[in-house]
Amino acid sequence: MSLRTIGQVARLSGLPVPTVRFYSDAGLVPPVDRTPGGYRLYDEEALSRLELIRTLRDLGVDLATITRVLTGARTLAEVARRQAEALETQIQTLRVRQAVLAYVAARGTDAAGLARVNRLARLSDEQRRVLVSDLIDEAAGGLDLEPGFAARVRLLPGLPAEAAPEQIEAWIELAHLVGDAGFRAGVRRAFERHAADRASGADRGDPESWRRAENAVLKLAGAARDRGLSPVSAEARPVAEELAAVFAAAHRREDDAEFRAWLTGRIRVGADPDVSRYWRLLALVNGEEGRPDPVPAARWFLAALTGPWRDNGAMRIRAVRDDELPILRDIEWAAGESFRAIGMPEIADDEPFPLDVLAGYRRAGRAWVAVSDSDRPVAYLVADLVDGNLHVEQVSVHPDSARRGVGRSLLDHLAGLATADGIAALTLTTFTEVPWNAPYYERCGFRCLDEAELTPGLRELRDREAAHGLHRWPRVCMRRDL
Repeated sequence: MSLRTIGQVARLSGLPVPTVRFYSDAGLVPPVDRTPGGYRLYDEEALSRLELIRTLRDLGVDLATITRVLTGARTLAEVARRQAEALETQIQTLRVRQAVLAYVAARGTDAAGLARVNRLARLSDEQRRVLVSDLIDEAAGGLDLEPGFAARVRLLPGLPAEAAPEQIEAWIELAHLVGDAGFRAGVRRAFERHAADRASGADRGDPESWRRAENAVLKLAGAARDRGLSPVSAEARPVAEELAAVFAAAHRREDDAEFRAWLTGRIRVGADPDVSRYWRLLALVNGEEGRPDPVPAARWFLAALTGPWRDNGAMRIRAVRDDELPILRDIEWAAGESFRAIGMPEIADDEPFPLDVLAGYRRAGRAWVAVSDSDRPVAYLVADLVDGNLHVEQVSVHPDSARRGVGRSLLDHLAGLATADGIAALTLTTFTEVPWNAPYYERCGFRCLDEAELTPGLRELRDREAAHGLHRWPRVCMRRDL
């Protein structure tokens, strides 16, 4: 039998001599003999033991457990199984830590916010279910709902034990949303609408027919949206009409003006951006990422259902062409003359947008014209994004086409496009006392904003207008919620 010294065993095993000596002293790798000088000698089994010890240590197994394996008190398979289970727990803990840190890094928060995020991430399955279930119970409280309605929307988050960091992040965001008072109020409104429909008999039919109608929105409106069809175009009307008829049949209603008003309200509730966010996050938490989001298609349908379609006689609305930009300046000059008659000649003489600025709006897809039967622009609207809302930078109608609803149609056109894109509101700044400014926009659904409601972007716009001299006359910021 070939015996080796501790130094030779150390070299062959790749372990330092002190480590081999430590294992030997602990009885894990006992020497089989000694030299006349008292030095330890080891056989081939010692090398096998050292290899097993090193492997188990690399896998995180403690020495006490390794001793039990080497003495036969535990089988290797049993130790491996238990170690794998322990590692899974550690891995999940690390995933939670990673998700919490990634969430905070992406969104920013203070110490209290960090503690809340960490606490939400570590809730048990039962605590998660209670959090979401409480939302549904609160929304349904005291309402006479169709049997099973609350149960159908009570899709509770089943975060798996091996949840990926993105699933944990989705749960944290979902928990924040569920705790938001505005969101909870919106869910309550949706439940109240259902209860009111049930009480009035407006919501007839059966759940299966409703689901078929909702699937039709996904299929027809979703396809129209995907191919770039504008919901406020004349081409969108047949799609909207077909879907309205499908819903009327599903709810056993006549497709009349009363039903259209009811359907518009119902679709508007379902197209809420927070609703979309809730279902998207819930699908992520539950590992159902392939589930289609119904809200973009619902927004398109809502915009098409409420879209202008009307032509104002021979009038229609389309995107402006590059060669028409000079005409927009002519329209602005002509429309501005009305200010001269009310003692505001400076506004009448103010220079319209330069051609390069108008071209920028056109390239961004935010410039539209109303055209006559000869396809010549008689009015225009340009808009830009300000703090997430579409801001009307300018809307002007040539005097020859005034008082025919052209300006309102342009605003409705913009509102339809914004609704389809999930934008919450239109905004604008205008003169308070000019009859065709603030009073007119109020009739078009806008309201005046007080100082506390102004967003940073609107404040900046107001400051720029003041620097341009417009503050000489009272002005106001206005908003039209969609």
